[in-house]
Amino acid sequence: MDKKAITLLIVLIILCLVGAGGFFILKSGDDAPPSSGKTLGVAGKEPGQLSAPMGVAIDSTGNIYVADTGNNRIQKYDSDMKLLCLWGSDGTDEGQFDRPSFIVISRDGDVFVNDERNSRIQRFSPDGKFIAEIGALGQDTGQLAFPKGMCIDKDGFLYVADTDNDRIQKFNPDGSFLFTFGESGTGAGMMNKPEGVAVDSVGNIYVADTGNFRIQKFNADGQYIARWGSRGSGNMQFLKPSAIVVAPKEEQEFVYVCDSERCSILKFTSGGEYLFEWGSKGSEGLQFLSPASFCVTPQQDIYLADAGNDRILRMERFKGFDEILGKKQDVAPADVKPASKDAEEQISSPIPKADRKNSAKSKSEDSGNPSIMDSDSGGVDVAPIPAPPVREPGSEVSDDSDLSEDGKDSFSSPRRPSAPKEEATDL
Repeated sequence: MDKKAITLLIVLIILCLVGAGGFFILKSGDDAPPSSGKTLGVAGKEPGQLSAPMGVAIDSTGNIYVADTGNNRIQKYDSDMKLLCLWGSDGTDEGQFDRPSFIVISRDGDVFVNDERNSRIQRFSPDGKFIAEIGALGQDTGQLAFPKGMCIDKDGFLYVADTDNDRIQKFNPDGSFLFTFGESGTGAGMMNKPEGVAVDSVGNIYVADTGNFRIQKFNADGQYIARWGSRGSGNMQFLKPSAIVVAPKEEQEFVYVCDSERCSILKFTSGGEYLFEWGSKGSEGLQFLSPASFCVTPQQDIYLADAGNDRILRMERFKGFDEILGKKQDVAPADVKPASKDAEEQISSPIPKADRKNSAKSKSEDSGNPSIMDSDSGGVDVAPIPAPPVREPGSEVSDDSDLSEDGKDSFSSPRRPSAPKEEATDL
């Protein structure tokens, strides 16, 4: 068979797969995973370079804000990925950070940064000027313990995944405490190290209940509605659901979940029905390494903080190819996982819970169910994942990546200020 005939045959096969909905490239208007677009950043410490970025957000004008976690700073780019300014350094003073790992932008353009190991949220103007901070290390209402994910609803209220306190906290637009919900455990409405939170258009709250390998849904008052997921790699299962976003499309809203251990993004309806997922472990095409968080634009493009690859990856809708640093590649169908009829065998054996400082709490054990659950069954304790004390560029990122020689977290408590307050640097 000559080359022209082979090419024609491949085209016919692709068209058949598109018509059957079994391939990555679907016609415009159909529901499909995105293709990759551009990447932002290379490993390093210079302006514009990144070290294990864990947070990304887009403002109303298309500017891109990146939590450059390993460099303890924030970098701002325009929509063409040109660096505009940066601010931050290692420390505990205003405008300094210790593991900034999440960013959200308010309607008025203010930038909220999760300063994880300083157990606070810092608020800045769009050009990096410090405005205020929310929270301090503790377990009382309004206090935080190594918080991770955040979101801001349509009315400007801030929701924070207070991870090591096993709860969600809600703050007024001015930063004052409003209410909290959640407690340590595996039952309905209980949480184990939640890392993500999102709110839909009517106020329902979705929580990435990371240590229980599931998603939970609550009403606007924090009352439990439903949950789905269990530990595993099946369609309705998770290994580490680390971030969650609710994004509208036409008259519907969809729930996107980033699983940093499976190196994939899963998409569900707002009621928990599994639609599809994409991604695999690696650095080519739709491959990720320790993806940490993401955001979705009104055009349904996705910006992913691909921490282990030291980059931000933009994934665009309805594209037949992915373009990584100017190189076009066919998207591998193996990276897209359509729903299967049989879920993988659920894991029901108890897993030892990670022992974390300031939050040692006893957890009950129960078995998981890879379907939407509204009973008290489901979820197991999360196992600790060891990590090397020094991370090399392009390697996986762990929550405990900075360890002292004795293996204990050397940043379990706030540190003394190491440098004076710094202003943003324009470029």
